[in-house]
Amino acid sequence: MNIANRLFAQKSYQFREAFISLVKKNFGGGFEPIDFAADLDPEARLELLLAGFPPHWAERYAATSPRVKEAFLFSHEGATAEALTCLDDVEPGDRNDLYYFERGSLLARSGETDAAFADLELAVTINPDLEFAWEAWVDLELATGAEDQARQRLAAMLDSGNAVAFCHARLAALEAQAGDAESALHHGLSAVRQGDSSPATVSLCAVLLERAGRDAEAETYEARVAALSPSSTAPRRSASRSGSS
Repeated sequence: MNIANRLFAQKSYQFREAFISLVKKNFGGGFEPIDFAADLDPEARLELLLAGFPPHWAERYAATSPRVKEAFLFSHEGATAEALTCLDDVEPGDRNDLYYFERGSLLARSGETDAAFADLELAVTINPDLEFAWEAWVDLELATGAEDQARQRLAAMLDSGNAVAFCHARLAALEAQAGDAESALHHGLSAVRQGDSSPATVSLCAVLLERAGRDAEAETYEARVAALSPSSTAPRRSASRSGSS
């Protein structure tokens, strides 16, 4: 952001005025509303999407076959059927770990869970360091009620140092659901320390810190939630307290 002078925002997304003012004040720039699907050509849309990826993965996606890149764009626009059609056209020799990750994720979105699991397993077999696929696998297990398997996989991933922030974040949510506030807070804070800045994780930490009587830290995390959530409000301390038992 220290070299940016403008932010592009999807026209249909409603940003809070406080967030827009914060951007203008701290970075001297404003928002330019655009329709990413209609106003930009495919190459520009791909560049914008990959700007949020770690450099190594952005380079790999940029180097994939044209049909995989087309499927990637369709997927991010919610056009699942079109994305799967693109992937069906990919030559067998071009079907690498990213291909199976993308297809597995799309199949999961379509409700084809068995096929999705098979593709995600192929992705991590080809490339055990493909964190995206491990994360998608765990989330699919959780979505299909296989919590025990997901917990085991998360523990194994932590042991191997794979997607550490993601693992702690998912375990924080699971422990919170199970009523183990101490363990949930441990994993939540660990996730944040490892780089997880998602509003869900930071908000959970804020609530758990307040319940633990760590009010000053809770206020700090609540402020972070407000900064991270441009279209929503931070959790109210009175609401979080009234929701505790």
